[in-house]
Amino acid sequence: MERRGIMQVKFCGLRTMADVEAANRVHPDMAGFVFAHGSSRRIDARTAALLRSRLDRKRR
Repeated sequence: MERRGIMQVKFCGLRTMADVEAANRVHPDMAGFVFAHGSSRRIDARTAALLRSRLDRKRR
C-alpha cells in the first residue's frame, strides 16, 4: 500500500510472541493474523487476541 509517495509496511501472519517482539522492534504500519483454513500461518481467535494485546501501539 502506498500513500502520497510514502511506502507503508505490513507484517502479516504473526503467530508467536517472537513475531510480536519483531514487530514491536520495527513498528510496521500494520500487523495482521491469518484465519484462513488450510493456511500454515492460521491461528485461532483466542491466540490472535493474546498476541494483539502484546503489540506495541506506539509510533515512532
